[in-house]
Amino acid sequence: MDECMVSCVLMVVLLMQTHHAVAASNNSNNGDALRKFGWWKWEGATSSNHCNWSGMTCNEARHVIGVRQETYSVSVYDQFSRLNLSSLPSLHFLILFGIGISGTISDQIDTLTNLTHLDLSFNRLNGSIPHQIGSLTKLTYVDLSFNQLTSSIPHQIGTLRELNSFNFSSNYFTDGNHIN
Repeated sequence: MDECMVSCVLMVVLLMQTHHAVAASNNSNNGDALRKFGWWKWEGATSSNHCNWSGMTCNEARHVIGVRQETYSVSVYDQFSRLNLSSLPSLHFLILFGIGISGTISDQIDTLTNLTHLDLSFNRLNGSIPHQIGSLTKLTYVDLSFNQLTSSIPHQIGTLRELNSFNFSSNYFTDGNHIN
């Protein structure tokens, strides 16, 4: 009976260590992805925790659930494509309003399955809105206005049942005309 009890205790301890190692790895992935992105600089031990960085919101498990950078608070320009969206699976809001990003919206956007708010307005994004945006079933708010987006608005947007606010104005959709 004592051997069985010891074995059970050891098993529980090993499972707890494995769970904490996986959680730490996920948290590290969030921070690493943001560090590689180059928008958030950290210096010394006091700011190495990505949950303390300006514009970051984390949940109790230290997973990034929100990114908010507005009006040129960072210098990013064409670095938007460097952000590995798949490394932020817990993200609920992505607000990068008027910070000068350019490039395209990644089709990795569909990995943000918890996303409810997306605001990439007043930037220099170009190309088309990826049809993968239609798989973001929790999305309630989208603002892609005042960019240089082209092509057409993907019909998959119409399948988003929770979406109650969207703005795609001031882009260059379908026929190349500037839409106001």
